[in-house]
Amino acid sequence: MRISFCCVDSKPEPWLDGLRAALPQAEVALWAPGAPQADYAVVWAPPQQFFDEQPQLKAAFNIGAGVDALGNRIKGAINAAVKPPSPPSP
Repeated sequence: MRISFCCVDSKPEPWLDGLRAALPQAEVALWAPGAPQADYAVVWAPPQQFFDEQPQLKAAFNIGAGVDALGNRIKGAINAAVKPPSPPSP
């Protein structure tokens, strides 16, 4: 499994270190133009070039708010939000 990290205005080292520690079997790399194809991506405000060069992504995980903006840039994207469960009724 290959994971590409592409985040604007964020120090990549803590994220890369954390992903590598949590997923030692994965190949985690900082994205640069022309990078190899990835299976998954961790992103924040990536340039359009990122998605143009990574058309086969299975999923892109946005590390911040504003995921709606990504759906317009990814062909065939389905936006999904995870909401906490509602508390049980008394």
